[in-house]
Amino acid sequence: MDQKASKELTKQGAKLRVDLAVQCGLRAEEIATFPASHVVDPALDNKAIYYVTIIGKYDKERTIMVSKGLMTSLWQYRNGKEHQDRLAKWQLEHGNCDDAPLFLNRSGNFMSRKSIGNVISKVRKELAPFGKTLKRDFHDLRSTCLLYTSDAADERSSVD
Repeated sequence: MDQKASKELTKQGAKLRVDLAVQCGLRAEEIATFPASHVVDPALDNKAIYYVTIIGKYDKERTIMVSKGLMTSLWQYRNGKEHQDRLAKWQLEHGNCDDAPLFLNRSGNFMSRKSIGNVISKVRKELAPFGKTLKRDFHDLRSTCLLYTSDAADERSSVD
């Protein structure tokens, strides 16, 4: 069987959570609490990069860079049926949706850090019947981003 993509990663929410880890270096906890209000409509401006300030580990504030392509995907998700259905449940419980996280579980509550990281175990199970193994965990996705960012910085400094 020629499988080009993980079935799990064809799910928009799961793919976006992985993209935030790989492209922006977010931890599972940071993805779980990522405010929907940080997602804007990129069609309204001409930015290539969006700077988003998040609260990270130990309540430290930091700014991440989100590409226009990723912001577009996040905007589509925020306005899509899955998020809107879950947001309606959030509103019943909390009233105000201004502080709702982007990623909510089916019950309309915060996703747990563990739920965010489960995508890796699901992909691992998909690979097993093909004799393939995945030895990484969700946190390793963040390392991929940081390594890429570090390499890009090294290249820029060697050109200067």
